[in-house]
Amino acid sequence: VLYYDLRARNPEGVRAFARAAPAAKRTRPNQQQVLASVTLRTWQARFLRLSGEREKADQLRESCRLALAELLSAWIAAQPAQAFLYRETGDALLPSAREAAQERYGASLALYQSAGDEWGAGHALIGLGVIAHYRGRYNEAFKYYQDSLTHFQNRGDARGIARVTVELGHNSLRLGLFDDGERYMQASMAMFEAIGDRPGTAHNLFNLAKINFWQGNWPKSLELLHQSLPLFQELGFLEEIAFNTSGLAGVCCGRGEYEKAISWAETCLNLPGQFLRWWAYSYTWLGVAALAQERYPEARRHLQKSVDGYADLGQADELATALGFLGGALLR
Repeated sequence: VLYYDLRARNPEGVRAFARAAPAAKRTRPNQQQVLASVTLRTWQARFLRLSGEREKADQLRESCRLALAELLSAWIAAQPAQAFLYRETGDALLPSAREAAQERYGASLALYQSAGDEWGAGHALIGLGVIAHYRGRYNEAFKYYQDSLTHFQNRGDARGIARVTVELGHNSLRLGLFDDGERYMQASMAMFEAIGDRPGTAHNLFNLAKINFWQGNWPKSLELLHQSLPLFQELGFLEEIAFNTSGLAGVCCGRGEYEKAISWAETCLNLPGQFLRWWAYSYTWLGVAALAQERYPEARRHLQKSVDGYADLGQADELATALGFLGGALLR
């Protein structure tokens, strides 16, 4: 299971869990068995979340939380599993969940630090940085990422260093520091390629495409998105396919290729799973395409869905963009 997690191979991870769970039930009918089962189910929830099945992941993590609560009252050795579960339940897409997510990542960090676990602490700090980033606290996020980088450097963890370098790039982009953002992304790309991490390479192709998109370099952005999409499809990463296809819709709108933009946006919306942010993004470009083609009622419908989606997600920058387009459509 750990092998597949490190390689971000989510479908194989789910199948590995299916083979491991019966073995856990057959061994050590005591606290060790409960701990093994909780740990495996937490891994399973992680793979489900990364595959876009958030509701199933939430249900599974809640069952793990209840089992661990009973176990921890009598057995201190369960703390590493609790740290892992806290880290996984820290995932917070909606604004209403972010305060709880910050508490869980903080609790996970404290447990990892008390155990001297540099790897776990580094990942918990990334989680805290992402929550700060979502809240627009970019300087705070930068501090978390720098602390995380120190932990991974102390451990000599090349993959961890590459991962946090990506987050430093995202943070720089939000601050409008495009040169710094591109420098971080290029550095992490080289690290992922050096260790043969294809998912990391695919993500960074997309990140570089995003930088070129924001700078209005449509041809380069399109080229990079067409490089990342087949990798995500081969890996079976549904959420990544969602943001890649919605990104292609945006680039095609920028190039004035509205029929292609509509096709890519609809591809994103028809994917299985719950990808609220990328659905909102796709509705933005469906609205922009309809606006350009003078289909104003349709443009207003799509853009209203985009505005509603971003408002629910608390994505202020994207919401402002969608509102601007909607305002233009309402004037027609």
